[in-house]
Amino acid sequence: MRVIIIFLACIVSFTIHSQVSSEGRPLQWNDSDYNPQTGIVVMPNINVDALLEEDANYDHTHFIPRRFGVEHDVQLSIENSGVWTIENDYHVWRLGIKCPDALSISFILSKYLLPKGAKLFIWNQARTEFLGSFTDRNNKEFGSLAIGLISGSSVVLEYQVPLSNLVKGELEIGKVIHGYRSLLGQNLEIQERSGPFGTSTLTCHKDVNCPLGIDWQVEKKAVTLIVCGGACCTGALINNTSENGAPYLLTANHCVNEYGGTFDDPLFWVYYFNHETTSCNAATYTTNQSISGGILAAWSSTTDFALIELTENPQTYYDVIYAGWDKSEHIAWHVTSIHHPAGDSKMISAFYDPLDPSWSYQVNSYGVQAWWVPHWSAGTVEPGSSGAPLFDDNHRIIGQLWGGGVGANCDINDWQESNVNFYSWYGRFDLSWNLGLSTYLDPGNTGLQTLDAYDPNAVYDGGCIDPYYCNYDPSALFDDGSCTVDDICGICGGDGSTCLGCTDSIACNYDPNAISDNGSCTYADFGYDCDGNCTYGDLDGDGICDACETMEYIIVECFCEYFDPLTYTVFFIDVDEVNCITYEDCYCVCINDINGDGICDPFCSEDINADGIVSVQDLLLVLSEFGCISLCENDVNQDGYVTVDDILLLLSEFGNICE
Repeated sequence: MRVIIIFLACIVSFTIHSQVSSEGRPLQWNDSDYNPQTGIVVMPNINVDALLEEDANYDHTHFIPRRFGVEHDVQLSIENSGVWTIENDYHVWRLGIKCPDALSISFILSKYLLPKGAKLFIWNQARTEFLGSFTDRNNKEFGSLAIGLISGSSVVLEYQVPLSNLVKGELEIGKVIHGYRSLLGQNLEIQERSGPFGTSTLTCHKDVNCPLGIDWQVEKKAVTLIVCGGACCTGALINNTSENGAPYLLTANHCVNEYGGTFDDPLFWVYYFNHETTSCNAATYTTNQSISGGILAAWSSTTDFALIELTENPQTYYDVIYAGWDKSEHIAWHVTSIHHPAGDSKMISAFYDPLDPSWSYQVNSYGVQAWWVPHWSAGTVEPGSSGAPLFDDNHRIIGQLWGGGVGANCDINDWQESNVNFYSWYGRFDLSWNLGLSTYLDPGNTGLQTLDAYDPNAVYDGGCIDPYYCNYDPSALFDDGSCTVDDICGICGGDGSTCLGCTDSIACNYDPNAISDNGSCTYADFGYDCDGNCTYGDLDGDGICDACETMEYIIVECFCEYFDPLTYTVFFIDVDEVNCITYEDCYCVCINDINGDGICDPFCSEDINADGIVSVQDLLLVLSEFGCISLCENDVNQDGYVTVDDILLLLSEFGNICE
């Protein structure tokens, strides 16, 4: 049997029904004379004096959790231990556990898989308090369950299985936690208002339900008491950009990785919601809203953060919210922290001055990147507050508590800059972002710098109240401006992207269902089909079509013999796509082609009557229009007039034959 010393981040006290359970009582619970048969297993003795002497050296160090008990490794199951009987239509298994001189006992059930109808109770030997019933509703995928504290040095586990059940299930104790320190060592006044998990002895704490907490009644719903056997920290449910209520909880990495052992595994933790007074400084508490088990999603010692995904969502009637956050380097004008000091009910602390950027630094020997709160304007923190959220002036999380606290006298006026007991360090959320938080808190990679809180129980009565629109909501009480219409694809409020595609039927990616072409059409290369096969053959089998492996380029010598201003040459390129030959060629456009043979003839502008010879008849035609200044038909030099210049030009060509 292996013994491990475990440590505690807070003071813990005892209560009946300290964990989520179903209805029912142990058999014959009201019969004071009932003394059922049980097998008893006695745990090893521990040296309490030596442990207390060690504790005296560490109790005032706020970076080391308060040690609480000793952990015994066991393997005690319904198969190898205890006593089975038949009572009141049940198979009943009982096992007694004794921890000599213990003040409390708690358990880690390494195997827990109960069939429907089965019940588990844990009660103290004096039969004054019990835990349970635990049923199949407490079954977890990982097959184990953490059980809270019960007072005394001897307890009994009672397991009831209906006679009609064909299977008995699985039940095994993996660890027994021997609580050796008094957890009720407060004065009478404090004891009278003691919570079930512990009560701080510091008088400067401020109840979250007192005036200081009036503006924080929403954010307090995110804050959670984490109980892991005999240890406790604080955490906060935190929102993600999908705003889907994913049960992520932010706390401190040192709550997870302080000393090793079972209590460092969030699977064995119990998470309590709304553990707070019923009114300002009241002596009554809410303690019956909890979840058992969580999975460590992300963590880093650089900023001392841990993100845990709970194994189930909080029940609706817990009325929780998921806190918002700010990952920018926004400097808060004032900050607030809500926490469970020493496992007490929710308390609130406030610092009324702006955070100085120079107060964020890498803490010397610990290397934690943290915001530094030099002292508190109201309230304080202490062990058990670890992991508590630090809210900025916009009510968004910017960090979680790493360490710090106050002196035993709780006198803010005694604060000096050299007194480390007054400091509080909060691991920086903005620096934690790229250390693992972003994967879970921004799953869509939106890049948002800030996010407000999410309330899964919020009632929203807005909507589209106009029946013309596709998202008309007849139950909406007011129009929230969300009215929209169908897109071209027939999707209400869509952007038309669902029916976009290639509408060209000869394209390789033709989409017969596409309504609008988005320019995405692709076509096969010349000589290939859409599957890349050659359409003209591939004799050498190299995947390249034979006819297109090379392209012969032929330039044809081309010119026009006569270059009259109105005679011109047209150049062109012709491609033989069958034989892969490219031609560069031309043709001539002839204005003067008298015999119509397609060959450009010399053009004689002096041959007015176009009879092929410059003669007297041409001269007479020019003379007939001599002096013409507009629309002249016999203007030889084409200057718009018939003058002596035209006659002289004609005479210079007189007698020439135009072929």
